[in-house]
Amino acid sequence: MTYVDVMNQYIGFMGDCGRRGRKDGVKLIGNATQAFLQEVSKRVKTPGNDFSAELTIDVLKKAPKDEICSWVRVLVAALSCHAVPLLQDFIEDPDAARIQKLREEKIGDQAKIIELQKQIIDEREVQVKKIQETVHEEVKSVQKEMKSYSSVLQKEIKTQSTQFQENVASLVTAKKLGEAVKQVTEKEERAKNVVLFGVTEEKNEVLESKVKKILQSAGQKPHTVHCSRLGAVKAGTSRPVKVSFANPTVAREVLRNGKQLKNVEDCRQIFICPDRTVEERKTQKELVAQMKQLRTENPGARYSIRNGQVIRTETPDT
Repeated sequence: MTYVDVMNQYIGFMGDCGRRGRKDGVKLIGNATQAFLQEVSKRVKTPGNDFSAELTIDVLKKAPKDEICSWVRVLVAALSCHAVPLLQDFIEDPDAARIQKLREEKIGDQAKIIELQKQIIDEREVQVKKIQETVHEEVKSVQKEMKSYSSVLQKEIKTQSTQFQENVASLVTAKKLGEAVKQVTEKEERAKNVVLFGVTEEKNEVLESKVKKILQSAGQKPHTVHCSRLGAVKAGTSRPVKVSFANPTVAREVLRNGKQLKNVEDCRQIFICPDRTVEERKTQKELVAQMKQLRTENPGARYSIRNGQVIRTETPDT
């Protein structure tokens, strides 16, 4: 191999470094440099194998100037065109590009993740909104049903209340009607009776014969249906006698003629009165007390009881 061939090979090796990877480029530069140094050592005739240690200034001075210039030219051209870019690649750290690329990819992935999260959040918001709308509609539906149920319930309560009031009113009316019928019936029954006051009460008396004799003294001969004493036995007093007749007409006739008893010697203390209720007897008692008071206050006047009132009369009347 000639010197020119070595130079061309060196330059070729150096040029090939730019087309290969870092590892292959470094190897090619090492091989080319080794071949170059061997050729230079041969040209300057240096002994030994460690060419880099033996290639000193003194040795190079033995070489022709033209060859040294040619070597320098080749080295400068090779270093400028090929070795320097390779060294710059080493200095700049080619992994930085990959790191930057990875960073950019990571940033892109983060952006995608953020966008995906945003989409998920938006979808959740849409779902939440739909759920809220559904719940709102359900609440409105329930409120409407509750309102309808409340209206029906109030109407039913009102109907039941009305029916209850009507039933109560009916019961009250029926009760009042029953009481009214009872009062009318009782009044009709009492209209058939008279009560005798002042009839002497005796042990083992025959009450019906005694009553018959008193009525005959008053000019009456009615047929009595029943005679009985009223109230509990009390020592020293005579209980009233209730006398029942067949109809109210007979009882009214007896009452009308009862005044004649005051003209009969044994019957002056006897009075014949209608068969009154407890309330009527209470009212009658009050009217009698009022009449007596008026007679005491006005000795010359005459008073009587008529139609539930004390009235002043021109003639005596009881």
